[in-house]
Amino acid sequence: MLTIPKELQQAVRASHGRPLRLTDPETHAEYVLLHADMYDQLHRLLYHATPLTPDERRAVLIQAGLRAGWDDPEMDVDNALDPRVIQCENLLTYDQALILRVLGRLSATAMEQMNTGLKAALGIP
Repeated sequence: MLTIPKELQQAVRASHGRPLRLTDPETHAEYVLLHADMYDQLHRLLYHATPLTPDERRAVLIQAGLRAGWDDPEMDVDNALDPRVIQCENLLTYDQALILRVLGRLSATAMEQMNTGLKAALGIP
């Protein structure tokens, strides 16, 4: 195992646990140095061997939505629906020509929160 040189040790301490971006001066390639615990956590999320159950997927989506502010009253478009819960297996794309009428619209803020939550839940940067 390699050890960290003094200059890098100081930079790691100054980052206060946040990932540290490094650049190779010769190739200009960028690398990210992060604490092993954080790497292990990310690795488990990205390379989990078994798919999530529907209940686990629902819990992850709910948490992502809450972090994105989906509990904001603006999100209550229709009391009969719960817009804060989305099951990704039910997402479909329709040709706009097939839409007969519009029942309502989300505000720009609510739409931004929706996009942020979906990206977080689906792992899209």
